[in-house]
Amino acid sequence: MLLGLVVGTARLASAQFDPSLQFSPTGNPNGVWSYGFETVPLGSFFNLLPASVPIPSVPGPAIDSWQSPPLGNFMGVFHNGTTLVQTATTSATEISQFGPGMLAMNAGPNDEYAMVQFTAPANGFYTIQGTFEGIDTAGTVSGVYLLENNIVKATGSVLGFGPGSDVRFQSGRFFSVRVTHWPTLSEAVLSTA
Repeated sequence: MLLGLVVGTARLASAQFDPSLQFSPTGNPNGVWSYGFETVPLGSFFNLLPASVPIPSVPGPAIDSWQSPPLGNFMGVFHNGTTLVQTATTSATEISQFGPGMLAMNAGPNDEYAMVQFTAPANGFYTIQGTFEGIDTAGTVSGVYLLENNIVKATGSVLGFGPGSDVRFQSGRFFSVRVTHWPTLSEAVLSTA
């Protein structure tokens, strides 16, 4: 069920934020980005993922991740910080293929939804664009959501593996102090206009 988000081209704006390029394996929260999870229903309390855990991958060196120890490496936010495609076992039987620079999320076993949350650094108009993609090599059937201030603004279903499973999200302009992406991003670009 692991999903990745594929980077798209963004138009120039006064500021841009990219959760993949700005990913931190050492700080959570990290500037405008926070890595965490919510339980159902959508819009529940946001919990930070407390543990930075490297996941062995081939060809290596490793996939960075943020996880919650009681949930193991099944649920979390993952990042391939290399320029190579990396293959990693993200649960006992799940094998995932991470594209270069890909940021991904995986839901937990007890209705936990992995999230990458953006907190706007200043009041302003923001747009969001990105693509969700199935990266579990056996294929996935996953719901994906875009939340603004913890309210669902867009939803889609990722079916399968690779580019054929892509679900593209792009928001209109909205005024916000906090924007939440949920549950799976790989690479997205947020722009202030």
